[in-house]
Amino acid sequence: MSRKCTWCGGVFASVNPTKQFCSNAHQQAFANWCASRGKVLLPIALAWRTQRGKKGVGSDALKEMTRFLYQCAAELTDQGAPPIAKHYSATRASGTGVSHWSDRPRSRPSRQPLALSVPAEE
Repeated sequence: MSRKCTWCGGVFASVNPTKQFCSNAHQQAFANWCASRGKVLLPIALAWRTQRGKKGVGSDALKEMTRFLYQCAAELTDQGAPPIAKHYSATRASGTGVSHWSDRPRSRPSRQPLALSVPAEE
């Protein structure tokens, strides 16, 4: 089966229908790229999520997040990678994407103070 690498856009042969990269180096490069962008995007997304619908921080965060996402998509396109939507749909279909986080039960931290034990003096 012929596939397109998510990182470089190069065509490679694979019998595994979930394989998305032509090499381990490209898989690692894509993971590093995503991690570095995520460090920038996550605080912006959280600011938008907690302040959405409000003027000021909420609308500014949405504008900044949108601008940053367009920039990220342009970076991938400029290096010849296929549209990121293909990677997302393949990741989601294989069950390895972020969507599996939303399927797990949410546990809220206990509001009770922690009981700390102090070692007895000898």
